[in-house]
Amino acid sequence: MHFGVRLPDRDAVVALRNCFAADGVELVEECDESDYVSVKCRDPDGYIVEASWEPESYESSTACRGHNRPQYR
Repeated sequence: MHFGVRLPDRDAVVALRNCFAADGVELVEECDESDYVSVKCRDPDGYIVEASWEPESYESSTACRGHNRPQYR
């Protein structure tokens, strides 16, 4: 289980990932596909936090997580 936030576009996720990397934040998982971009890291208490973006018309896929994701609108 993890906490997640949706960002407005792919570039916002990539920029956040770059900030995390520059600050030495441990990245747990990354995904950069045409229809889904995400980065996961751990907060100071050890919980996984995810920032992601996917197109508004996104249909469930198995691209990065290995299971179906709910559709967001």
